[in-house]
Amino acid sequence: MSWSLGAPVAALADVGACQFGEEFVACPVLARVEVSADTCVVTFGLADGTKPLNLSTCACILARGGEDKEGKPFIRPYTPVSTNAMV
Repeated sequence: MSWSLGAPVAALADVGACQFGEEFVACPVLARVEVSADTCVVTFGLADGTKPLNLSTCACILARGGEDKEGKPFIRPYTPVSTNAMV
């Protein structure tokens, strides 16, 4: 299966304008598409679905969920592939 976001679009965001702050917040997983054996595209719901994520270029979000054997939560970085122009 082939997956493509399309042509890149320039869309800049001010530093600190991201909908996610420094505290972890719950957000729903709206979709998950397998792109290859070790890659998938996950679509998360935002608190305000009428506004873009507003994540700065080259930034990532940290997702937390589940626990290891010691009870510590799993925390993983995810790099958005959508642009702020895609609302």
